[in-house]
Parts: sequence; C-alpha cells; structure tokens
Amino acid sequence: MKRSRNISLKDVISWVMLSITLLAILAGVLFFAVFTNGFKGDFKEFYVTVRGENERAELVTESKDLDVYLCRKYRIEPKYVMNLLSKNKKLDYSVTIAPNITEHTDFEFTVGDQSVTYSQVKDLSEVISIEKHDGYFVLEIDDDLPAMLKKLYRTDNVQGVPSAVDSYEPYISVKIYSDGNKACVTLRLLLCAKDIKPTEITTDPSQIVF
Repeated sequence: MKRSRNISLKDVISWVMLSITLLAILAGVLFFAVFTNGFKGDFKEFYVTVRGENERAELVTESKDLDVYLCRKYRIEPKYVMNLLSKNKKLDYSVTIAPNITEHTDFEFTVGDQSVTYSQVKDLSEVISIEKHDGYFVLEIDDDLPAMLKKLYRTDNVQGVPSAVDSYEPYISVKIYSDGNKACVTLRLLLCAKDIKPTEITTDPSQIVF
C-alpha cells in the first residue's frame, strides 16, 4: 500500500511564492503591452483616461477615434506612468482643438461670398467648451459642425458645411500635450446625436382589455 505524500509548510510557501512570481511577470507583460501599443511601438510614459457620464474610463496612449455624444460631459485626465513615485509633483499639460483633416473630412464651404476649405480652419477651441482644472479637463460639445462654424465666423451666412453628427467621420481632433510638449495623445471625435432618454410610460389598468 502506497503512503500518501505529506505536504510540508515549506512546499506550500514555495508554491505560493512561485504563483506570486508568475502573476508579477504576467502583470509586467500586460503593463508593457498596454503602454507600447501591443509591443508595436516605444514605451508611452504619457497617456490619458477618458470618462463620459455613466461610462467606464478608457485609456488612450497614442490616438483613438472616440464617440462623443452632444451635450454630454467628458472628463479627460492626462497622466504620467513614471509619476507614481512623486504623487505630489504637479505636471502641466496643454490642449488644442482643431479640424481633423483627411481626404474624407476636408471640404469647401462659403462664408458670405468667400470660399473657404475646412483645412484652412486652424482652431476650434473658441466654439467647443473646455473647462481646464488641475490634473484634468472637461470636454462638452453642444453643436453640430454647421452651427460651430457659424459661431466661429460670427455669421449665419455660412453654407456648404456637412453634418458631422452620426457621419462616422472624425471631423474634430483634440490633442493633449504633456509637460513641455514632449508627448502627445490625439482624440479624433466622432460626433453622435444627443442621448434621448425613454419617457416613462404609465398604463391605466381600467383601459386594459383581455
């Protein structure tokens, strides 16, 4: 008859330490996978998190097409990977908002009698709400692209501007720069129609017919 093997405390400790080591290695691999874009690029020390109202935060290390609903606030936090050991150190950041120009998003429109191309517009920060705070900023877009350009040129006589809402084309680009402009994260905004909350339906029991 075979004797059952007695497991000593030393064996248990060895297995626990091995498990912890393997988990640490796995965590390190995942960490570098996230901040090197799946090992396809250099290590990204600077990144941002984006959180919409009632949404989970998204982590962006380089660039991303982001669905943005009209009249919804988005909290965007610039962060530094290597700043974990110096939490009290405040590192600055800067934000620019401009047209995102591709072969599909550039177009020609008129302002009065003048012909203009969208690529000639250099800055949209005047017509898009940004509330900047220490460590984060809040982005909110209330208007479609035609209304934005009318506000930008301060006239209603702006013609030929396509709708960006639900167009599946990112007409707007938000760039977040690290302290000293050493790194940049780009958010290409895909505008979506304003959320419509379903109205509450009440039923009169006396009107139900079986």
